[in-house]
Amino acid sequence: KKKKSKKSKKRSREEAEAEPAASISEHGGGGGGGGAEEEEEEVDPDEFLTDAEKRYKKKMREREAEDARKAVKETHRMKVEKFNANLASLTEHNDIPRVSAAGNG
Repeated sequence: KKKKSKKSKKRSREEAEAEPAASISEHGGGGGGGGAEEEEEEVDPDEFLTDAEKRYKKKMREREAEDARKAVKETHRMKVEKFNANLASLTEHNDIPRVSAAGNG
């Protein structure tokens, strides 16, 4: 197998660096004639939703925000202490009975 010379390595590196710039200009990012086409493509996705779907999405965003606030509100330690306090307040009637082989006979 033939090794590449330093010149060919440099040339391939320069071409690789030039490719991203070329792809941007091809897709209209370079300020070429593709500007008008981009404006038509940028359509609000909620435009095609029904009123019920819009209300549903809005409510889901509100619920997600509320869940995020709740998650940040309490630390794990606080949650465990709250859970243990709740268990301590329950009657023994709710306890799981002890199971063992001793004393069954």
